[in-house]
Amino acid sequence: MSSQLHPQEKNVDELQSLGFLAINLNNETATDENFEDIKRLKYRVILTSPERVRHDSRFKDLWKCTRFTERLFNVTIDEGHCISEWGDGFRPEYNELGVLRWLLPPHVTFHIASATMPPHILQDIQMKLRIEKSNMVKVALSNDRPNIHLVVEEMQHSAKAMYDLDRVLGLDRGETLCKKFMVFTNSRREAERTATHIRNHYFSQEKDMVGEIRGICCTDAAGMGLDIRDVELVVQWRYVESLCTLFQRLGHGARDTNLEAVGVYIVEPKYFDRYKKAMKEKREKRTKKRKRLVENEEQAAPDEAGDDDSIISDSDNGGIEINGQNEAEILATANMKTPLWECSSMLNIKKSADKKLLISILIILKALLQDSMSNNIVVGGVAIFSKPQRNKRKVNTKGYTMTKAGGELWRHLKEWRESQLMAEGLSGDTFFGVQIIMSELVLCRIVELAELAKIKDITTLREQTNWCYADLYGDKVIGLVNTHFPPPVPALSTANISNTLQAAVMHQS
Repeated sequence: MSSQLHPQEKNVDELQSLGFLAINLNNETATDENFEDIKRLKYRVILTSPERVRHDSRFKDLWKCTRFTERLFNVTIDEGHCISEWGDGFRPEYNELGVLRWLLPPHVTFHIASATMPPHILQDIQMKLRIEKSNMVKVALSNDRPNIHLVVEEMQHSAKAMYDLDRVLGLDRGETLCKKFMVFTNSRREAERTATHIRNHYFSQEKDMVGEIRGICCTDAAGMGLDIRDVELVVQWRYVESLCTLFQRLGHGARDTNLEAVGVYIVEPKYFDRYKKAMKEKREKRTKKRKRLVENEEQAAPDEAGDDDSIISDSDNGGIEINGQNEAEILATANMKTPLWECSSMLNIKKSADKKLLISILIILKALLQDSMSNNIVVGGVAIFSKPQRNKRKVNTKGYTMTKAGGELWRHLKEWRESQLMAEGLSGDTFFGVQIIMSELVLCRIVELAELAKIKDITTLREQTNWCYADLYGDKVIGLVNTHFPPPVPALSTANISNTLQAAVMHQS
């Protein structure tokens, strides 16, 4: 399977020259007759796209054909990083390729190829394709390209004007485009706009260059389908989030190792540290200004409230009175269904005393809140308001780096997960596997929290990981956590030390 169909025609020719009969299934060749030939094992290699594998009903018939699946021994996915990079939106069929794991027999192996597959991409692919680490072989070769020289350029003008692109291509100086170039953009519309801009600018200078292609403006889709070996200039226009995407694009330069190329990354100023620092300072200044305004308002508040007729004082029985009304009278006056912020009109309190009124009523209800164990606060059979239920704030583990102890805990948790799967009699489940006990995300989250000493009990484990089996297996997991990260020993208080010494003296006497 490949993200591009047109280059596969070239692959078909190369395979057939080596004696392997192959077919590229596209809109023209994906006929019922060819699918019947595939069932009869006419072809040794079948090339197609993830979309056709997932949506063509004739592939479902192929998976049910025992004669075909018994002879099938390998599924190769080219440009494997697309499973992680594209699967969440651009081409969701990449995310669905994991279903092949239970549609095909266990003997069928998966071969994932990519020039950019860092650890986090590899881990995501493992999870989506349900590849067990114990059954995986990783072959890593260097993708270093010393004949490509990388340059980062900060935009000096607006992106809409494209003056910076003209500067890099030499169009602003009237230079001839003598080098083959590729300009990568982040969207098809921007690629078309960029191509139009360069064409208009260039051909206004070179009137006699008709029908000759000096360069292309494209996205990833075109880049993966091209194998032009003498590209000497590759430009990434505007910021791109993924380093994998960036290196895939810049890697199109100088495919011929005897040539050299330049890769230029043109980035907007807001992504540079200098700009971020300036924006941070500006935000801090605005925050300080707002604080000063709030402080000035608070200082002026007592003078504004000094002329109102509201009187808040202590009553004889130790309670609070407002305009001579005690707590019971206040609660009786205000309808319990009325929001607190509307109670001031019932008590004939001027607006300047609204805040004091609300504070007083909240003080009256404070005791009720402290004694109540339910969500609803009830007075005289009428619900006043409900205490909001808030989710526990998740511990931020950004920037976490696994230590040796964390690695050991990670390994023992995986071993425990395997043993628990067998203990539950689910070891033969190839549909979910060990994920049914504990997912990889939950396992990694537990290790991160353990390193930060944030797992204190089962409740904490459940709230911080959202693990559905926290109550069932929590004791065992916490036991493993405490083995690798023992909880701190509580310090003895002065009273405890004194009592211990007295007991020792009495024992000796």
